[in-house]
Amino acid sequence: MAFVNHAEKFIVVQVFQEQNKNKVYSPEWGNKTQPSHGECKEYIDLVKNSNYTVKAVQATGYLDTTTNTFKLTGYHGSTLFDARLEIEMNGDIFFYPKKDGVNNIIDKRI
Repeated sequence: MAFVNHAEKFIVVQVFQEQNKNKVYSPEWGNKTQPSHGECKEYIDLVKNSNYTVKAVQATGYLDTTTNTFKLTGYHGSTLFDARLEIEMNGDIFFYPKKDGVNNIIDKRI
């Protein structure tokens, strides 16, 4: 996760191409003491409980296997896309383009 705008009630996520899906977050990235883990939960709660919308920007990077942390290397432009989030059973979170009439977030763990 990347940014929250409370005034306009939206979050902006960085998405990374992985297996033909746009991965936003994985519990395997880093460790649970890193701020990104708490931020992710906070942002997901805003979308689920406070009707925030989701926007996405395409990012590039790589998983540093020596530290098990994701290293951001840049962005593909600065265009923000309307998005929805899907949380997989293993906790991975993916972005998909927003479709009319579809929820901002789908939690498959429920």
